Amino acid sequence: FMGRSNLLDPEALARIDPGLAATGPRNGAGLACIRPERIGLSPDAGGPAQVRALEFLGNITRIELDTPAGAMVAEVSGHSPVRPGDRLRRPRRRFAEAPRGRTEQLVNVSNQITQPP
Repeated sequence: FMGRSNLLDPEALARIDPGLAATGPRNGAGLACIRPERIGLSPDAGGPAQVRALEFLGNITRIELDTPAGAMVAEVSGHSPVRPGDRLRRPRRRFAEAPRGRTEQLVNVSNQITQPP
């Protein structure tokens, strides 16, 4: 079960994360799966991404975005730090404290470009 995810082809992924896109297959096949809760949001009045809508769901807020890669969905705990119409930097991957006390990226397997079955 994947739940809600952002599925991006390599070309779209390169528009928001060229480094991650470079780790994928060279033939252009496959999709990147980026979990909504792993997208960091940074307000930037001149940024290329824009908040389209918010949906408060109790413990999280779902945020619909228009980005250089197309429509994406982000999720944050509690209330959102952004509002509809706000401009943002390109969506970025978030980092967090890992359970064992070391810092790890929260992008592991779910964000890697994979070959379709």
